[in-house]
Amino acid sequence: MADRLVDIASFMNPILAHIVRGRLEASGIESWLANDTIFGVHPAHAWIDGGVKVRVRESDVERAAALLKEAEENPADPIDEESFPED
Repeated sequence: MADRLVDIASFMNPILAHIVRGRLEASGIESWLANDTIFGVHPAHAWIDGGVKVRVRESDVERAAALLKEAEENPADPIDEESFPED
């Protein structure tokens, strides 16, 4: 029996949803997006349905939630102009 898909996060910005999905995939957690296509065609429908949703297999929920919590607690350092060498 296949695991069912569970929504673990929802975003009103589809770019953030893609970033989260990429982070999960890079950690070995297969994930999917829901409403990302409709957001580009008719954003109001995605808003009504709660935004772009990130989904994982039920068996991966705990690992995915821990990864997202860690990402929230330890955000990447912001990029500033001093990070780049002079031309």
